[in-house]
Parts: sequence; structure tokens; C-alpha cells
Amino acid sequence: MCETRKADQIMKWIWTILVLLAMRVGAEEITDSASALHRALGDEPLRDQVRNLDHLQSRTRFLEQWNVWMVEFFVEDERIAMLTLNREGEVLERALNRSDEENVVHRIDELRQELAHAKRIGNEAEVREIQELLERLKRSHPFAGQELDLEKVLATVHGLGGYGMGVIRWAPFEGVSGIQVMVEREEDGRWVRIESLPLRQERWIDHDVRMGETVRYRIGLVASEQAFSTKRIIEIVPRQLDDSKMPVYTVQIPKEGLERMLADVTEDIEMDGTFMLNKQRWPMEVRLRGASTRHAAKKSYRIQFKEGSPFSTDVIYLKAEPMDHTLQQEKLSCDLFLQNGLHCSEARYVNLVINGQYQGVYLDIEPIRKPFKKHAGLDPDGVLIRASTFGSADQKPLGDLRGKGDGLQQLETFLKEAQSVSNADFSAWVEENMDWPRVRDYLAMQVLCHRSEIEANDYFFYQEPDTRKWFFIPWDHNNGNFAVAAFENRVLEPRIPVFPQTIQDIGWQPNYAYLIHSRIFRQPDLRLDYLNRLREWTREWLLEGKIERLIEANHQQILEAYQVDPYRTPYHEKDPFLSAADDLKTFAKQHGRRLMELIDHALNEPRVVEVDFIGRDDDGCRLSLKNLGIEPVSLENLRFVFKHGEKIVRPAWREKGLLTKGRMIEITFDQDFPTGGLFCVLPIRGAVDREREIPMDFCFIPPNE
Repeated sequence: MCETRKADQIMKWIWTILVLLAMRVGAEEITDSASALHRALGDEPLRDQVRNLDHLQSRTRFLEQWNVWMVEFFVEDERIAMLTLNREGEVLERALNRSDEENVVHRIDELRQELAHAKRIGNEAEVREIQELLERLKRSHPFAGQELDLEKVLATVHGLGGYGMGVIRWAPFEGVSGIQVMVEREEDGRWVRIESLPLRQERWIDHDVRMGETVRYRIGLVASEQAFSTKRIIEIVPRQLDDSKMPVYTVQIPKEGLERMLADVTEDIEMDGTFMLNKQRWPMEVRLRGASTRHAAKKSYRIQFKEGSPFSTDVIYLKAEPMDHTLQQEKLSCDLFLQNGLHCSEARYVNLVINGQYQGVYLDIEPIRKPFKKHAGLDPDGVLIRASTFGSADQKPLGDLRGKGDGLQQLETFLKEAQSVSNADFSAWVEENMDWPRVRDYLAMQVLCHRSEIEANDYFFYQEPDTRKWFFIPWDHNNGNFAVAAFENRVLEPRIPVFPQTIQDIGWQPNYAYLIHSRIFRQPDLRLDYLNRLREWTREWLLEGKIERLIEANHQQILEAYQVDPYRTPYHEKDPFLSAADDLKTFAKQHGRRLMELIDHALNEPRVVEVDFIGRDDDGCRLSLKNLGIEPVSLENLRFVFKHGEKIVRPAWREKGLLTKGRMIEITFDQDFPTGGLFCVLPIRGAVDREREIPMDFCFIPPNE
């Protein structure tokens, strides 16, 4: 024990030295993990969060697709803080797992000040965003800034007769510390104390039960070492797992191996084991999968079969979906893609048992690997690449090639052409190099599923070997689909735009705007074809109710099992899953009505100016500028910007006069822009908030090779 305290004290000294070094770091660019860690420790809110913590560990990574450094801090297997920084060391995002109520109250006060500022400057988008953050914070910390009512806390406790277990759950109170939940079980007419655990743990599972026999528990609270007098009696009846509605996957892993795999959830530690289905056995290797969800109580798994397989593939992914209280985000998305003839993973619900203990309802989702091509009817010789780019050839690495060959070189050539071809030739280029009907339908289905956030690796590129045409295959449908709020047990109102995550949506500045999508939506003919398809599917699936049959079928299949899933996100009052199907149906109608309005607006939205690259000469870079509107455009009020990666150039512009209706002029800039990149005509000065500039038009300047 003495040695442990001594080691902890040494670690605290080391962290103190690192913090002092961090406070001396200047504005030098971050070049490695050590300098990123030093810069992170110079952040005062983070430093306050991690100071004096025992067993503190850190992990630093450079995220290529985002061009940022991520520094994470852990105590044992719990992440307690995260910071992202750009190369210059500026803090982009800060996430602190606060357990202290004063910190929560302080954060609420900060948001209220930011809200007042946003209202003063008239930034309606920021007002809505801050209001939603405040609502979420108040929901997850309902007693922040108030005297805690232990009666209300105790009222949220409820029991479940699970499959081979008794489950006691209570609502999360993340802004509360110092309270223990005391669990007693009735044995032979007397109460026996079984467990005492912190309120933040949210659940307790009892495996020492018998199926079909009633178990009685007495739950109390202990605050500040004083027992809370009022206790609550809960009765549950454990039940037998039934495989009539869903398959039961049974996995056996040596106990020590499972413990080792779970000891560090950030590592891909593989363990040998046995997979059982329909009384047959297969040897396998298993490891954790996923990114942020690895830190959730309900883990996701990757299983690879070593000798034969019960399926058409030797690898399966079992996704826990811990953030989704409907358990339909991913399943419903796959259903819609497949029913409309698009290539997508198949997904099915299963029950998972590990070492004799029920883990809950999982989604067995088909990996997109070489066997997927055969199952999906694709040519096995086609190029399949999991993307790592938002469509830019400059965001390296471009992706992960599934198979052998020069597919990555072919993809790089394709992306370079996508950026360098002129606006005038882009539609013809799409027809020649992309499977346009599939690309159009992919884009429309993304919006139909309300897929509001698509990371750089949330899709695949595929190229047909005969036609040499490319298209996209979706992956990972759990970021905003159907507006299911992660870990919040609710469905939000629809908010996705018709041109999501493009320059038309988020402006020219972010590096996570999809470039090919942006160029497609800029072209009048491609844009019209896309909007017509989106309107057709919106009417058919959302407004005419076709989606409701899929929602109800999924809900009924998991209705019994998911209610007793031991690792669901706890809730305060009624079980939100019971109303999840109705909530999704209501959302679908709202989503449909809103989309029809947005589509009509997009179809009638006038274009004011048009810009395109002409070429280079001794004087510099030459572009055309045309007035497509009705009113004259004041040349002196226009602004221009060039962007390549992190490089931004605002070329000088001193022209005066009016650009009248239908007139086109040639403009020349002294800069040659040799690297090539995005060139934008920005709105008239004062027209918009500079932080969210949507260009009037844009083009791509090819590199000077």
C-alpha cells in the first residue's frame, strides 16, 4: 500500500513538471505527441480537471482526416478529459467528464452568457445550438445548482427481470457526487447487504438468481456517510432467454482473457474463444471494435472465425448501439438503403451471451470487405476502399484498400480530376467517371435517413472494373440518423439541410465539407436530378407512411428483449423505448414536411453570380465572372478567397462599377495559386456572419503542373 502511495506521489510530481513546462510553451507549431501533450496541459480548464488525480494516464494521437491533435486523459478505463488542438496549438474542442456539481453550474452560467451574446449579434444558428446544449445539460444534470432531493433520486430506481439476471437501474445524475446506492437482497426472510456503489454507476446486475423465481431487493441511498432512512422495495422475476424472435449468439472466452481485453478498451487485444449457434461450435478470435463507444458499458465486438463459419463471411461485427434508445438508427437506415436497391450492409438483431451472461440486444451488421462484393452483386475485381477523406486528394491517407492492386493510386487520380475539372465540364465529367444514378440515390438516401454527420471514414469508394466508374457505399449509420440524440433517450426535431456537409451548407472554411458533393450540388442539371429524386422518396417513404411499416416491424422484433437489456442508458421516468416507434413515426412525418419545403426553396433559389477557372498566363490566374441574376452586381462590394488545406489567401480586389444582368467579364489575379485549390466569390460585405460564409459561387483552380 505504501509503495502504491509513493508511486502515485511520483506521478503527481511528474505531472506537475509537465504542467509547468506546458505553461512556458509559446506559439511554436505542434510537431509531435510530446509537444501536443505539453500544449494540452497548458489549457487551464483541462488542467483543473486532471490535477491531483491518481493513476492518471494520457494518450495523444494525430487525426489525419481532421488535421488535428487529440489528447485524452484516463483514470483506469474511464476517459475523464479530452482536448483537440490544431497544429498551431489552438484548442478546437474540449470535453471534460465533470462529476463536481459546481463545475456543472459554472458551465450553465457560461452557456447563458454565450446565449446572450449570440442574441445580441443576431446569430440565430448559434442561439439554437446553445439553447439545445443548455437543454441537454439541464436534462443530464437535473439537480445542478439545487439542493438534491433524495426522494426524487430514489423514485427513479427500477428493477428488471432480465434473461438469467436481475437488473437494478436508476437515472443518471452526473452533476452529483458523494452518494452511494445500497443494495440489499431478501434471503430466508431477512435483508442481506449485497453491494454499495456510486450513484454515477447507473446500474447493478445480479447473476445469483433463479429463472422464474421472484427476487426482492431493498434499495437505499447513503449520503455523506449517513444512511438515508427511506428505502424502496423492488421485486423482479428473472426469465429464460427465448430464441424464437432473434438468434442467440453465444461466445465463450477464458475469464482471464476477457478481463485482459476489457482492462484497456483503447487497445485491439484479440482473444481466442468459441462461438456457438444452433448447438454448433466454431473456434474464433474476438476483440473490441468501435471508437468512442468502447468506453460505454455495453461493448461492441469483432469476431473472426478460424476454421469455417456459420455465415457467408469469416468476420462479423456485433454493434452494441449504446447511444441509441430506439435501436433503429442503424438498422432502419440499412433497411431503407437496401429496399431502394442501393448497396449497403445487411443488418439483423441478435441476442448476445458471453460466458453465460446475457449482454443485451445487438446488431449483427455485415462488414464491407471482400465477401461483401459477392453478396451485394458487385464485381469481385472492383476496387473497394474505405475512405479517409472528405473528397479531397490532399487529405492523406485517402483510405484503406480492401484487397490488392493499385486502387489507391486510381482513387487519387479520380479525386484530383474531381477538383481540377472546370465547372463548365464538371457535369460531363461526372457522367463519364461516376455511376451517376447510384451517386444521386446515395446522396438522396443520406438526407432521407437524416444522416446529419458523416465522418471522413463513414463511407466506401467502389469502382466497377468494366466501366471504371466510381460510386459510394455508406457505412456507420449512427451519427445523427433520424435525429436520435446520443445517450439522451429522445428523438430530436429534424434539422438536416438538403445539401448536408457541403460548401452550400457549412461554408468554405471547414475542412470537413464534402468536395465532390459540393460540386454536384453546384451544377444545375445534377442538382435538379438529385432534388427530384429526394422529393420522390420523401413523398413515398415519409409522407405516405411507407417507412412506418419498417419502424413497426423492427420495434416489434426487439420489444420484449430490449426492455430488459441490462446496459441500456438509464432514464428518469417512463421507459423511452416503449414510445420509440411512435416517436420515430412522428419524426418521419415532420421530416417529410420540412424536406418538401426545403426542396421547393432549393428549386426556386436564384443564382446570382457564376465563377469559373479559365487558365493561367504571365499576368497570373484568369477566371470568368458572370451575373446570372436580375439586378446589377456591384463589383467593388464583392470579395474573393482562395483556400488550399490550411492556407487561405484573400486576393486584392479594386474593381469598381456594375456587372449587369447576363454580362460576363474576365478577371485576373496576380497570384498564380500554383498548388490549386478552392476559389470562392463571397457575399457582399456585411451580408452574413463571417464565421459561416456561404459563397455566392465557387470553382476549383487546378494545380500548376
